[in-house]
Amino acid sequence: MELRQLRHFVVLAEEMHFGRAAKRLYMTQPALSTSVMRLEEELQVRLFDRDSKTMAITPVGTAMLVRAKEIVWLSDRLEQFGKAMGAGKAGVIDLGFTGTLLYRGLSEILNRFSSNYPAIELSVREISSQVQLDMVRAGRLDAAFVNSPVPPAGLASLPLFEERFVACLPASHPLSTARRIDVRDLQRDVFVMFSRDPSPAYYDHVVALCAAAGFEPKVRVAATQVLSIVALVASGLGVSLVPESVSKAGIAGVVYVPLRGVDKQPSAFLAWNPQRDVPGLQALVDIVEEIANLNRP
Repeated sequence: MELRQLRHFVVLAEEMHFGRAAKRLYMTQPALSTSVMRLEEELQVRLFDRDSKTMAITPVGTAMLVRAKEIVWLSDRLEQFGKAMGAGKAGVIDLGFTGTLLYRGLSEILNRFSSNYPAIELSVREISSQVQLDMVRAGRLDAAFVNSPVPPAGLASLPLFEERFVACLPASHPLSTARRIDVRDLQRDVFVMFSRDPSPAYYDHVVALCAAAGFEPKVRVAATQVLSIVALVASGLGVSLVPESVSKAGIAGVVYVPLRGVDKQPSAFLAWNPQRDVPGLQALVDIVEEIANLNRP
């Protein structure tokens, strides 16, 4: 039994006339008759009662028609899906993200993508930056939205936006009312820092900012998420340096103070493995680039 035979059977059952059915199928009436007869022989059932003047579908044919229509419909959908995947307009993309990016534009990216490409499913998981990058390199994740001030090594990447690092201080800190401070003004404070394992680029960047100011930060607590760092600062456990967009999280008890001499630079990237062909991924890259360009001054 072949799919084309089922398609012939469905069309003939809809038309109940060999001439009209053959015309819809772009084939001759004898070829259609032969196809249906062979299907009946293979199934060992009679699908139609017919003579020289009339034809009617049999009870067995009526029951078979329901399943045949399902199979033909699924075949058509599969063909459409395959063509859409080939054109990058359908598929499944497995994405990772870090939680703070929800406050920094990720929601806009995902909403825009889902609106423009409803046939592409996004499977999105919250994972630390370094683990995401390891998974992308191993082929266990299609793309990663990561916190990093530098492009991830060995992967294709696109900066999401540029921003400055600022001082994150408890509201009770003596410098909390200052309009601007130097990084070296914090050399006597204890720091709440990024743990290096889940986010080595962020950790190294903060250490480099302190080193440029002439000191090594005294670390009291290390955390794996930026929002955890801010919450710990709010509790009075130390100070930190964080991307300025973190202020959008609205955590009470902290103040964000600009730093002199600290320029804007990328703080987050979309990263992917250019050696893997993931249907729909280029469409995501295009949308990220479009939004990133709109956000640049």
